[in-house]
Amino acid sequence: MTGVMSISGRLRRRRRRRRLCTRLPFRRPLVDVNAAKAVTGFDDERLLQEIEVGRILWAFNLGTGARNHVAILANSLASFLRPELAQPESVEAVADLVLPAYSRVSGNVRATELQFAFNLASDQVMKLMRAGLLVESHRSKRYQGRGGSALITRASVVQFLKARRFC
Repeated sequence: MTGVMSISGRLRRRRRRRRLCTRLPFRRPLVDVNAAKAVTGFDDERLLQEIEVGRILWAFNLGTGARNHVAILANSLASFLRPELAQPESVEAVADLVLPAYSRVSGNVRATELQFAFNLASDQVMKLMRAGLLVESHRSKRYQGRGGSALITRASVVQFLKARRFC
């Protein structure tokens, strides 16, 4: 009899642990495919299918050239899993979630902050700028060291997100 009790007790503890793991917060507003697969339990094909049919509403291709880098808005992923959660209504609203608040006033965002928000490698934002997909602000003063990151116009980021959204 005690053997049965201890097994059921272990099962209850496992279930409890599993539930706690689903409440991990995302530290970045956009997550990559691997993070989305871990949260949903889907494989690549199923996840991309959910994006293409519009069940996962806000997904973007942040890659350059022929290379794709799919990024999904964490809020959109949460809303997919729990439909009662609200989602942004427009790309501008997505930009408000993703970009720092000061960018709405200044009209610019630092490349390092964009790198963090988009969850990209350090050189990827510069590749997007060189490809003409993001526009450097006329007030930008790039230099080595603290605060020397390029300034990118918020309007070009919003335009980029509009153009690169999966629909």
